[in-house]
Amino acid sequence: MVPSPESVETLPGRVEARYWWPATVSARMEREGDDVRYEVAMADALPQRWFAVGEQAWLGVSAEGELSRIVARAPVPARERITLRLPAERYAASLSGGRFLHVELKPSGVAEGWPASAEAYRPDAWFEAARGNGSLTLGHGGVFETLLVHDVAERGMAGFNRDAPAVGAVEGWQDWPADLRGSWWCEQDR
Repeated sequence: MVPSPESVETLPGRVEARYWWPATVSARMEREGDDVRYEVAMADALPQRWFAVGEQAWLGVSAEGELSRIVARAPVPARERITLRLPAERYAASLSGGRFLHVELKPSGVAEGWPASAEAYRPDAWFEAARGNGSLTLGHGGVFETLLVHDVAERGMAGFNRDAPAVGAVEGWQDWPADLRGSWWCEQDR
């Protein structure tokens, strides 16, 4: 739901709203021609007031003063081929709530400039998935840093060769935005 222009108020400098937690939150992404619309519904109540946040984002507040919607619109990302390098380092992976996967490179050593430098953890590039359900962050030279995937589902075990030879790194490319899908399986299925 994108609010009609006549129903949108200009932010008066400060808007206050309540937000109850924990809460059921849902999000969706829809393509509208050359744009993508993102909507986060944070309450059952429909917005009674809309506030513009820039030219392509809106906050919806219910009659009870609850933050109920965040809506944003952006151009569809252009397809591009990105260089990707996966070094033979340590990786950490976590699955939250059985649906949210976070994979992160854990390089050895200390980041240059740590902890004072703001550059110490700044990614070189960030890419959103085609369906809006995740993202990929790359460091300098296309080195993998993080992968986030939402809506991970339980499926059968992925096929892979446990006896494959070890390499120092895997280098290649990926057309992006990509359609990210994640799966998990029980340890006893291995």
